[in-house]
Amino acid sequence: MLTLTDLREVHQMRREFDLVRKELKRALNEYYAVKFDPSQPRVPAGNSGGGRWTSANDESSTVQDILERAKNLAATHAEMGRCVDLCLPLLNRFQSPGSNRNEFDFRKCLNACLGLNR
Repeated sequence: MLTLTDLREVHQMRREFDLVRKELKRALNEYYAVKFDPSQPRVPAGNSGGGRWTSANDESSTVQDILERAKNLAATHAEMGRCVDLCLPLLNRFQSPGSNRNEFDFRKCLNACLGLNR
C-alpha cells in the first residue's frame, strides 16, 4: 500500500515528467521550424524522385542555369578549374540507382564551358 509520502513523490515525478515532455515538445517544434524551408528546391514532378527535396545550395542549382553560366564562361575563355567548379554540383545531385544523368549533364556543362558545344 502506498503511503501519503509515496503518493506525493509520485505526483512530484509526474509534474517533473510533464515539464520535461513540454520542454521536449518545444525544442522539437523549434528544431523543425528552423529545419523546414518551404522554398527549398525540389526535384520537379515527372522526374525520378519528383517532389523530393534536392541538395542544391545556390542559385546555380538547375541544369539550365549552370549551362547558361558555362556558356558565358566559354565566351571569356575560362580556365578548366573554373569550369569544373561551376559544373561540379551537377554530379552531386540526387540520382536514381543506375542512372548516369548527372555524369551526362556534367560533361555537357564542361563542353559548354570550354566552348566545345558550338
